[in-house]
Parts: sequence; C-alpha cells; structure tokens
Amino acid sequence: MARQHCNSETKIVIVGGVAGGASAAARARRVNQQARIILLEKGPFVSYANCGLPFHLSGEIEKREDLFVASVERLKKRFDIDVRVQSEVVSINRIDRFVTVQDAVSGKAYEETFDKLILACGAEAIAPPLPGIDATGVFHLKTVGDMDRIITYIERENPSSAAVVGGGFIGLEAAEALHRRELEVTVIEAADQLLGPWDPDMAGQVEQHLLDEMFVEVVKSDPIAAIETKDGSVCSVETRSGEKIDADLVILALGVRPLSALARDAGLKCSEQGLIAVDARQQTSDENIFAVGDAVQSTCRITGQPTWLPLAGPANRQGRVAGTNAAGGEDAFPGTIGTSIVRVGKITAGRTGLSERQAQAAGLDYITALISGKSHAGYYPGARDVQLKYIVETPSGRLLGAQAVGRDGVDKRIDVLATAIIGKMTVADILHLELAYAPPFGAAKDPINMAAMVAQNILDQTTEVVSWEALYEESPTPLILDVRSEEERKTVYVKNSELMPIDDLRERVSTLDPDRPTRVYCRIGQRGYFAEQFLKAAGFRDVKNIAGGWRAIWGDHREDGLIGQEPEPQD
Repeated sequence: MARQHCNSETKIVIVGGVAGGASAAARARRVNQQARIILLEKGPFVSYANCGLPFHLSGEIEKREDLFVASVERLKKRFDIDVRVQSEVVSINRIDRFVTVQDAVSGKAYEETFDKLILACGAEAIAPPLPGIDATGVFHLKTVGDMDRIITYIERENPSSAAVVGGGFIGLEAAEALHRRELEVTVIEAADQLLGPWDPDMAGQVEQHLLDEMFVEVVKSDPIAAIETKDGSVCSVETRSGEKIDADLVILALGVRPLSALARDAGLKCSEQGLIAVDARQQTSDENIFAVGDAVQSTCRITGQPTWLPLAGPANRQGRVAGTNAAGGEDAFPGTIGTSIVRVGKITAGRTGLSERQAQAAGLDYITALISGKSHAGYYPGARDVQLKYIVETPSGRLLGAQAVGRDGVDKRIDVLATAIIGKMTVADILHLELAYAPPFGAAKDPINMAAMVAQNILDQTTEVVSWEALYEESPTPLILDVRSEEERKTVYVKNSELMPIDDLRERVSTLDPDRPTRVYCRIGQRGYFAEQFLKAAGFRDVKNIAGGWRAIWGDHREDGLIGQEPEPQD
C-alpha cells in the first residue's frame, strides 16, 4: 500500500467513540495532520473496553479505570482531536452537510458542519417488552454505567441467586462473573443450544462444564416470559413453559440491535435487518459519509455474502479504513471471517470461519473432522485435551471453518486456523504446517496437523466416520465396539457397547459378525481409526469410526450415552 499522507484542511466529524469511532479519529489524524477532527460521543466516556466489563464485574480486573482506553484529554493532547462527550447527534442534513447535536450538559442544541462524516453509532442491548422488565434488580451489561449499577446493587442488596437471560458471549461471561461472586446462577436460553455461532457438538462441551464443574443451571429451548417482582424488586423469572426460577438479580443478555435510525432518517441505504450498507471503503450510499462498527453490514470473506459481526476487532479495523478514506487516503476493508473466542470457567471455546449451519446456508458441500489432541506434548506435565473441529469444503479440501474447545491452547490454534482460512489453505496444506514444537508448548504432531490428517483421510475415503448424533439415529442398531482397555472401561463407557481392546482385536475378530454394521470408539478417535482399518481389511462390510471418541459425546446425548465420568486432570 502506498504511503498515506494528506495535508488538506478537511473537516471530519465522527459520531460515536469506543472501538470504531476512536480508531477512526486516531487514524484520520495520522493520515492528515491538517484536518479538523471532531468526535461527538453521546455517553460520558469516549473510549473504553466494553469487552472487559464482565471481568471487572467478576473482580479479575480490579481497577475500574483500567477499562478506559483513551481519555478526552489524551486524544486532545496527542492527536489534536476535539472530543465532546455527552453530545448526541440527533439528525443529519446531507444536503447542507451538517449534523444537529444535543448537548446533555447545557440542554441546548447546535449545528456542526462537516466535509466528511463517519458514523460509529454502535448497537443497543435488546430489551423485549416483558412484564417486570423495569423492576429493580434487572440489568443489561453493555456499558460502563450498566456495570456500575450491577456492582452497586450487589454490594447494597447482597443477592444470593441470579438469572442470566441469554447464552451468548456476554451471557456466559456474566454468568461466570456472578458465579465467581458466589451467587447461584441459572442461564436461560431460548434456542436449543448455548453459543449459537458454534456447532451444537462443540457448544455442548461448554454446557457440560457449566453443569458438571461450575454447578450453573442451564435452561434451553424455553424463552423468558415474565419477570416476577415483590415490592418492586425482582424475585423470580418465569419461562414460556411455566417454569419459575428464583432470582434476586437478572442480567438480560439477549443480544444487540444496530443503532441505525440516524442513518435511516438521513436516507442512507440500509439492509432489511437495519444494517447500514457500506462498500469496501466503508463508504455509505452518500460519498461524504462513512460508517463503521456494530451498525454496519459487512461481507463474509469466505462466501462473499452479507454478514454482521458486532465485535470490537472488526470495528477497530473498519475505523482505520474509514479514518484513512475520510482524511484523503485510500484503504479497503476486505470483510470478516467471524473469528471469536470466549472463556467460561476453566473452558475456552474459539471459532473461525463457517459453522456447519453457515456452510449449509451458503449451499457449500463439506465434510467435518473432529479430533481430541493435547495442548502440548502429553508426556510433559499439564497437558490438557483440546477438541478441534474442521469444516472442509469438498472436493477442494479448502478449510471453511474451525472450532476448538479446551482448557489450554485454544487461542493459538484458532489464530493459526484463522490465518489459514484467510490464506485459502486446504487441509493438505495445513497437514504440513510447521508449527513451533517443544514439550512445554506443543507436540510434534500438533492438533492442527492431526485434524488436517483426519480430514484428508475422510476426503480420500481412507476412513469413514459417524457422529454420536447420527449414530443414535441409525437403524438397525449397529454393534458399538469399545476398543479401549479394560481399565479405562471401569471408569467410563458408552451404554450398549461391547468391549474389545485394540490389542486383543486380532485374536478375537473371529467372534464378530462381519455382516453386521459395526461402529468403533475409543477415547479420542485414534485407536478407533486403527480398529476401523483392521476390520475393513478383515472383510467387514460396514465399519465406521465414531468421530472424536467418547470425549465427543455432548449435551443431551451425554446423559443418555455415558455411564461414569473420566476425571479431568487437577489444576
């Protein structure tokens, strides 16, 4: 890219701060030292880490002031940006190029002209019109003010139970924060799984951790219907099915909706979902107006289709692009692949690219590969399981998406795989990636490589796999063969399965019926693969390896399918 440097006296007005607006302002100044830059922020804070709010609520981030990224004074002194907080833009005049600003301090309105305008209006928390929603003790967790009110309420009222409505990022992070504060927590989710962007088999592992190790209750497929009150304060939550859940505190984490009314009222083009339409330059349907962040429609880099990803990372990069272009430079935002990560208790879940649901919606043909590897060399102390799933296009082998769940090493795998997706790499390429290896850090065959090997074997039809979900739907019922050791089976095993350790399989194969459909499993899938290959060579007609082994049994299937529970290594 050519060096970006301009000297025109362009007047740039930015509506909104935080990730998109503040990054646009700083970038515009770096590109154009002569521009006049005004940033108008409706709230009292110009730039803060709203992703960090749950972690101050939990006490992990001790100092509230650590959440503030840049102050009004710093932006003025370092970048010569005229920042005005508590200044709400209420309308845009595109013809005469000015905005009308309502000053919350003085109560007066005034007009501010612009040459270029950047909208970083963000999104607002969804608040459905439910009975009791305005009761004392009911909160969102979207702004610093929301966080302050929750902490004040907890310190004043000392609640013992909480309901978190919504099982997405903020909902689960809020649930963990309240759990750390020793409240009894219930998560209520209207859909049939937590973490909607993930596939159910991966999200199910997070749910299992909430239930088994954090003792957080989970209610699914049952939307909230009402908030019950006593003397004006919340006392319980009622779901659509009629279930009542005691709660002295409620956090609504039902997602967000774009704040695009300002753009719509100004006649800017918006999607049916209310997202501001922009091109790669972040330019709206008006050549003098740009838009960034949670209110804009983006493009999926994998499918080329419109998408929406209200996260700080894309907002920052969009802000950089808009700031460059508004200041007279030239830049483009290539779109997004949806990379994201969340920690819930001791479990981390990460994803990048397409889920199965998204691949299906895009009309793509694909296979999946599921493995369970180790965060580093298994013989080095502290190695933990990392479950890794690939969504792979057929027949090309291009990696479309990846998801990982584990206690350690999830972040670096997802970051590598996000890079692979951007680079349009195939699993054949990923199989041969040279990744850093020493026993404390990785393995000679990293889970990234291992999952690619499994995917390539499936593409080459060297192996056939079946998921637990599909297995339970098979008819007639196949033989489920457990090829682990007798000692392992004493701890945990799958119902209605027959034990035949892999090391005994050659001697005992004659006792099996080669005409009966046979499904093999071990702990993570590797011994199952060996058994599958041997049985096929021995003349068995229908043999499949159960993807991911018993470690991949998830959610509702776990209760029905497993007897016993293998303990996790102690922290």
